[in-house]
Amino acid sequence: MPPLAPFEAGCAAELLGRLRGRPYFLRGKHGDQDWIVVHAGVVPRRRVEDTPVEQLVRLRRLKGVRGEPFWYEVHPGPELVFFGHTSSTIPCRCTSRGRLVALGLDTGCVYGGSLTAFRVEDGEFATVAAKRRYVG
Repeated sequence: MPPLAPFEAGCAAELLGRLRGRPYFLRGKHGDQDWIVVHAGVVPRRRVEDTPVEQLVRLRRLKGVRGEPFWYEVHPGPELVFFGHTSSTIPCRCTSRGRLVALGLDTGCVYGGSLTAFRVEDGEFATVAAKRRYVG
């Protein structure tokens, strides 16, 4: 399998410069629904601003909690968290009290699956199949 295409050194430095100092999450609101975007996860019942970066970028299961559930299985909301890092063939939807509170959008593009996007304004998904497997 061929490696990923290399970056031009100047482009990589510019990109990294733009990313330095930026938050590790995005926050927004649509209608009455607050939402957060993170790479991996949030700690249930903890403000995202108070969550260590390591958990925002790597969290999957809640270690030390009985049964070690995935964080999104016990996230109570009320904000909707969009996340990746835990690949699935279809988007992962979790609800609490009848409301969508977590939506996993990692559908395995890097493994040959697909790239999935979600439009918060109307709840529509867009999916594009990967052209090839990029890793593993």
